[in-house]
Amino acid sequence: MGYSQLKVKKLIDKAFLHYRKTEYDKSKKILSSLSHPHAFYILGLIEYAQSQYDTAARYFQKAHSGDKNNYEILYNLGLSNKQLGKLSEAISNFEKSIKLRKNYSPALKALARVNLDTENWLGASNIYTQLLKTHPDDQVIIYGLAISNLELGHLSEADDLINSLCAGDNISPNIYYLRARIRVQKGELDAAIDDLVIALSNEKSALSFKLLAEQYWNLGRHEDFNQIIQEALSDQLLVLTALDLLNSSGQAEKSAEMLQKADNHASLSEEALMIYGQARITTNEADSAEAIARRCLALNPKNVVAMSNLISSLLMQGQAGEALEKILIMRSREPFGQHWIAYETIALKILKDPKYEVLNDFDKFVQAFELPIPRGFSSIKEFNQAFRRVLEDYNPYSHYPLGQSVRGGSQTELDLAKVDHEVIRAYIEAIDTPIKQYLSIIGYAAEHPLLSRNMGKYSIAGCWSVTLQGQGNHINHVHPQGWISSSYYIEIPESPEPDKKQGWIKFGEPPFETQPKILPQKWIQPKSGLIVLFPSYMWHGTVPTTENTIRITAPFDLVPK
Repeated sequence: MGYSQLKVKKLIDKAFLHYRKTEYDKSKKILSSLSHPHAFYILGLIEYAQSQYDTAARYFQKAHSGDKNNYEILYNLGLSNKQLGKLSEAISNFEKSIKLRKNYSPALKALARVNLDTENWLGASNIYTQLLKTHPDDQVIIYGLAISNLELGHLSEADDLINSLCAGDNISPNIYYLRARIRVQKGELDAAIDDLVIALSNEKSALSFKLLAEQYWNLGRHEDFNQIIQEALSDQLLVLTALDLLNSSGQAEKSAEMLQKADNHASLSEEALMIYGQARITTNEADSAEAIARRCLALNPKNVVAMSNLISSLLMQGQAGEALEKILIMRSREPFGQHWIAYETIALKILKDPKYEVLNDFDKFVQAFELPIPRGFSSIKEFNQAFRRVLEDYNPYSHYPLGQSVRGGSQTELDLAKVDHEVIRAYIEAIDTPIKQYLSIIGYAAEHPLLSRNMGKYSIAGCWSVTLQGQGNHINHVHPQGWISSSYYIEIPESPEPDKKQGWIKFGEPPFETQPKILPQKWIQPKSGLIVLFPSYMWHGTVPTTENTIRITAPFDLVPK
């Protein structure tokens, strides 16, 4: 039956009124007889409200096909894309919506949020800054801008923004958590701990709990750390985070014991199985770790942590063939995933595959350079002395960080590449010369995970400093977020027994014992002023330093530009 335009409009208006009253069935009944863009649009809204995002997206797409200039349709299509995890399509539709209606704030807010989700901090910052001009009191905008400023290293701006939110009443625990993150980056640790205690007293949050536990641990306040871990172990919302922290703090046996007891009474969740598997790998129980990983993958075949646990357990047992099959599947999904390449090198070594030498050409890919004297200094010694004094201001911790490779030392929290200090800027400028020399040495080769990305340009993905106390070391590890990694040596103690290679950096040895055992393939003796560059996927660690000494480095990661 055909309807006049006036009749169609009345029916659509009536259906929309039912939609607004959440009378979805009545609305859908009216719309079922209409083939009109606005009818499809309301149907999309109904499906979205009922969390049927795929169906909603199809309706919004049909609505857009009949009404190309409707910015609201595109905005809602973008929201559906976002819920479906299609972020590039969401971004495109939000941008089209904004193009049709300049300064359309819902689409701008949504686009800024996607930029946060995809870690496009600068893009998010630019949009939130634009929105703040017309919505100066909008707390969502202020909060988003504070996050992006924090991630960009603009700590003063982030602090001012978050403090403006803390000036009102009924402050959200999320605001206290974000302010704590900012204060951690600024080195205001007591104030950060105060914020986290307040946040947790108002709302149990795994994020706030984890950050508070990490601060206690990094400051050497182990009694406080153990107390909140013990309390969390009896809290259903926090217990898994607490068990994960036990793994990271060298108490994997306790974590595994608790999870085994829980497993005897009920089936463990996917997250619990992930943590359980990691604990068994740490305690060197490869067969148990394998069984747990397979159980976790049966629940979710796409769980990358469980897959990593399975691969590790197989390599520990010498089952390199099956491990390599799994690794190559993961590499096809993440061709430049540094951790998958690192696992591949272990499997190839066990299998005595010649490709091992292609990926781990130690003589070519591990290079040491003397750092050029940075601008404003007369010698490397003078620079290193100044650099050390500056770095002391950015490292308030006394204990090694959880989840990192450092043992027996401490590490800066702040990304030094984002710090506006003349000495740090001089360092960042000086490393350009050896980096370019390194890129020239390694060259280009298609299909190679290191060389195929070498176009002669780079960006710094992160820079930090590590202070190792006497007998401190780095356990064997890789840098998953990098492409090329490094270590720059600021202060290196003399070793009374050079044959023991105390403090030396070693390459090629995995973080767990394999069958057969793989030993270090290359060693470099560090010295002050030396910078060592190597692939981020290459396993590396250090021999413990000598007693009563301090060893200070400033590593960084690079990514292709």
